[in-house]
Amino acid sequence: MNHKEIIKEATAGEITVGFELEIIIPGDESGEVGTRNEDGHLAKAAPHIQRIIDKYGLVEHEELSLKVDSPYTHYGTEFDIGLIKDENGASARLTATPANFVKVATIIKELFDAGGFTNESCGFHAHFGLGQIEKTSGMDTTWFIIYAMDNNLLEPFYYFNDIPQFDEKDYASINDTKEAVEQFRGTLELLSDEENKLMHAYDQTVNKLAMGTFEKYNVLNPHMQGTLEWRGLRGALDQIGGVKKNYSMLVDYLKFVYKFARVLGQAQRNLLDYEIEGVSLRKLKKFYFTNRQKQKGNIDVILNLFRQSFEPIMPAEKYKQAFATFTKKIALRAGESLAKQYTEKSYLYALSKQMQRGANALKQFGGNLAWSSPESRMIPRLRPNIDDPGIEIDVYDLMFDEQLFTIDPKTWNELVNDHNWGIWNSIFNQCQLAFKSPRLYSKGTMHHMFTDCMFTDCIAIFENLQDADDAVYDWHFLRENEFTVYETKTRMTWRWAPGPNSRKWFQS
Repeated sequence: MNHKEIIKEATAGEITVGFELEIIIPGDESGEVGTRNEDGHLAKAAPHIQRIIDKYGLVEHEELSLKVDSPYTHYGTEFDIGLIKDENGASARLTATPANFVKVATIIKELFDAGGFTNESCGFHAHFGLGQIEKTSGMDTTWFIIYAMDNNLLEPFYYFNDIPQFDEKDYASINDTKEAVEQFRGTLELLSDEENKLMHAYDQTVNKLAMGTFEKYNVLNPHMQGTLEWRGLRGALDQIGGVKKNYSMLVDYLKFVYKFARVLGQAQRNLLDYEIEGVSLRKLKKFYFTNRQKQKGNIDVILNLFRQSFEPIMPAEKYKQAFATFTKKIALRAGESLAKQYTEKSYLYALSKQMQRGANALKQFGGNLAWSSPESRMIPRLRPNIDDPGIEIDVYDLMFDEQLFTIDPKTWNELVNDHNWGIWNSIFNQCQLAFKSPRLYSKGTMHHMFTDCMFTDCIAIFENLQDADDAVYDWHFLRENEFTVYETKTRMTWRWAPGPNSRKWFQS
């Protein structure tokens, strides 16, 4: 091996690598509980396959997209081949070395020899670690793609065995990626102030150029877990047959991936100081860590607002889950342009009022019994649009029994129409919902407030018969759920009649 080759291997060895292998494997046909899913199809590996999984410490993930022709003997799954046990039982992250790629090939061969196989629905994807990825939310991976576009690093990898690795129709094209990079560069060129350049560059890189270019099915994807995902073998597995051919092709692809890892390793040497309109990755990292500490105190203010508003109205365990979700999401947005508003008194005041109003509106829905379902949860998030700041709240899988709810139009118009709050997949049994005049509720509000909810023997209450009639005519959720409708003055009971004559009423 010459000096240049040694350098290439050394730089590739600095890159961590993992693989997602989608494969059809024999299942456990013993009939024991847990070996089959609800359809009766196998869902647990056969013992001889399980021994291979345990031997290497493979992580298995459910993959429902795989096509399985014999679901009573086999099932489709995805193996994470990246953190592998050695002969002593210790697990270590794979680095891009020839020896580790041979180890991956050995694992795949053992799975094939044990009866596993691939078909046209299967894929084989590689993940590359490029350093402090998890601390910078995709900044490194996106910057590498920018660098790769500028320097044509992907040109040798457009084809694998004459099979295109970039598809203009089904996947984001390489041309779309180039266009996003050019637009990013053009915007930086228009900005004269260095801080504005850094803020824009940071916001764009952590958001994957904010162009929708890097999606799940793009060939190169800055993955949310902090790796660069390469979704390869596109169109290859449907052109071959037989285990031996499959294995040979996968080995050839491993060699292909190794060449790419060497390119990544070499690029790492230039990546930190590679400049685009005066902005480099090194400057971005410094900007990020300098401002992170300043932002922490501001984030704590918002977290306290959330705690004061929602902790009193929720069961402790459910609040803890909601707070953890909110904390994680707000932390991910730290350092972006939205974070500038965290210090603005007007923004914090408006956010505080919105949280308080929302908490008051949800209070009647937040009793301990409503959260009895294990799946019940609250999902809070700050709005990403800096021109329309605020908080969005969705609650899921709540259960209500024999309760009275007062639906104030002013509050719900604001929360549902203006701020996109909602109650999802919840069950209302023998409940009463009191409304004011339907004209006071914005169009669509009532429909969107209760999404995919089930109402059983529920009553809608209005001030008079005309309001009740108008509401049933205009509000879909009343018609679709066959509400009994009361008007408060005469207490006459009216029932909606579904079917062809659904606009007619009759007295029950």
